[in-house]
Amino acid sequence: MRGDFGEGNPWQMPMGKSIVPVLEACDVIYHKVEEPSDVLSTVTAAITMSFQCNESVFVLLSQKLLGAKKF
Repeated sequence: MRGDFGEGNPWQMPMGKSIVPVLEACDVIYHKVEEPSDVLSTVTAAITMSFQCNESVFVLLSQKLLGAKKF
């Protein structure tokens, strides 16, 4: 997710600051992933929740997971 941990591009910061409050305001389920070992289980859980419970579910991949971009 851009605008997160170690972001080096100021244009990405507003999205990083606002995504969680927006999702919460919309009552959308979200899970933030910071460790590679958690990706598969988190995505699998999100798919289950989405399709079996008919819920909107976001998986946020953090900059710690993806690597911060310095630009």
